[in-house]
Amino acid sequence: MVAMAGDRVGELLAELSDRWAASTGPRHGAGAQVADSLIEAMDAVLHDHRDAVYVSTPITTGPQFVTWWQNRGHRLAKEDPEYQAEFGQVVADNIAAVRPLIERVERGLAGRPVIDPTRLGPIAGWQQPDYHAFWVRVIHRFARTVVFAEGWEYSSGCSLEFAAAMADGLQTLDAELRPLSRQAGQARLAAATAELERAGLGGSLQHRVLGELGVADPPGKRP
Repeated sequence: MVAMAGDRVGELLAELSDRWAASTGPRHGAGAQVADSLIEAMDAVLHDHRDAVYVSTPITTGPQFVTWWQNRGHRLAKEDPEYQAEFGQVVADNIAAVRPLIERVERGLAGRPVIDPTRLGPIAGWQQPDYHAFWVRVIHRFARTVVFAEGWEYSSGCSLEFAAAMADGLQTLDAELRPLSRQAGQARLAAATAELERAGLGGSLQHRVLGELGVADPPGKRP
């Protein structure tokens, strides 16, 4: 059953990548080669031991983005320099906000390697599906524990990472390093999906993840 769930997460990632390719034209193999090289570099340090702690955190989205979008972002065109500058500040604030959690994880789970996705800078040619696929691959390959930062349920990437952790039967912890059960994660995802939809931000990927986790419709989801 776990293997089948993992396959479905992979199928969802493949679908997202194909959808992106269809909307942007042909993709090249360079992105996959970069991902392979990064995995090899990590393996050189971690030696293929599945003992790492992965910290799943919103980077480009999350509650900070939702608040900014509702207050101001929705009025700006994405190509507007103001949009780019303010969105960049949202990303910077998200990265800064997770630093204390990273430090708590390093202290509380001492002796185990900690994978912090905010340390990976922009990669030329990569779009969101590339990052999603890469970090899910990292979790499958190296993680034994996944810690979810506050607001993870508002992030498409974190939602996929939760599904991947559930599929692999990994230990999952919340931002207070307390156990995060499948049921608690589903409830948070369902509430966030409904809020994202009310804000006009979609939430379709979270809804798909809920489907993979066995939840037909989140509260407030209309047919």
